[in-house]
Amino acid sequence: MTDYLSSIDSISAIMNELESQDLTCLEPRQLPEVQEATLRAISAPEDFPPLAAAIVPGDEVAIALDGNLPDAERVLASVIGELKEAGAGEITVIVGNELAESDLAQLRDRLSPDVQVLQHHTRQRSAFRYLGPDVHGNPVYLNRWLVDADLVIPIVTRRVDASASGQRSDLTGVFPTFADADARRRHHLLKNQPATDQQQETVDLDDDPEAMTGTAEEPAWLLGVQLIVMVTPNRQGRIAEVFCGSIEAARKTALASTDTELCDFALATIEGESSQQTWLNVARAAEAATYHTKPGGTIVIWSDLCEPSETATSSNSINNEEGSVEESADEEEFAAWDETPVPFERLNTVSEDYQLILRSRLQATSVEKSGLGCLETIDELQRLAMALPRRGMMRAAQFHAK
Repeated sequence: MTDYLSSIDSISAIMNELESQDLTCLEPRQLPEVQEATLRAISAPEDFPPLAAAIVPGDEVAIALDGNLPDAERVLASVIGELKEAGAGEITVIVGNELAESDLAQLRDRLSPDVQVLQHHTRQRSAFRYLGPDVHGNPVYLNRWLVDADLVIPIVTRRVDASASGQRSDLTGVFPTFADADARRRHHLLKNQPATDQQQETVDLDDDPEAMTGTAEEPAWLLGVQLIVMVTPNRQGRIAEVFCGSIEAARKTALASTDTELCDFALATIEGESSQQTWLNVARAAEAATYHTKPGGTIVIWSDLCEPSETATSSNSINNEEGSVEESADEEEFAAWDETPVPFERLNTVSEDYQLILRSRLQATSVEKSGLGCLETIDELQRLAMALPRRGMMRAAQFHAK
């Protein structure tokens, strides 16, 4: 990882020499003390009482954790410590299935043994509760540990606001992350439709900023979510800021995309720990770069990816503190949906209008199987960038897209 970070420093210097546009909306600053900053945020949330005041002794608390959160252990440590001090009962951390099993095991090892850490799965009906219909009239089932809890606290990554492009998603991270396979499939198919074919939200948030009916956050609101912890990443994939507040207050803090001229060449880097180096983040980085690149232009994703496309799978079992519980063939299940191809479908969509090239630790043949071009050295990158007139660079690009 040290060599990879050095390579990013080198290509940043090259892009600066080539007078490239800065496409990054993330700040360079890094919180020196993440746990202390988290404690300050949850002790004085925006538009909400302190977290400790929301706890009745003995309350069961569920934390809905974004699987793509930077420095998750340190943020969790402060939140869990405050909950225990306030007298909370059982505390369960539910993690989205984007987190790899090795990272999940590491998370369990670093948290207190009396905190249950479960990974969400999408098929067993017994692991869900019916919440109600969504804005399209489809049934919404959510993870039962979230529905059954007395208090639900989402801890999510703050991302760039894409509402102007018709892609606004649930900023609480609850839906469809912790929904069933059917709902996740419907959501994916809907997002792949042209914007004109999508059912639009029924509420004008400018007219009623506190409205929830018909918004992306409606499932979270029906669940009873009132308080959100949001982590803002910096340009190196670390933490720049920790926010805590109501859904309405969180809406007002969305990161705005940079206003730049469209580039002929865009370099998008993936930064952070090894858990950030995934095919899904490659797809996110590519999508983020399209907002700043001319159709037909070249997008290079600079990553340290080592996960072959053949094994890029999400865990679809439900885990507890003692290990993994396999799904029972005798139990009623939601229809299976293999989400493995999703990142590659998103990349193929981008490839229809742009030349996509990936730098990774994979063999060129493995990258080319995914339909992407392959680039290996800084010299190759420099020659490619110099051949195109208008250039731009986006740091930590995976946090610039949903």
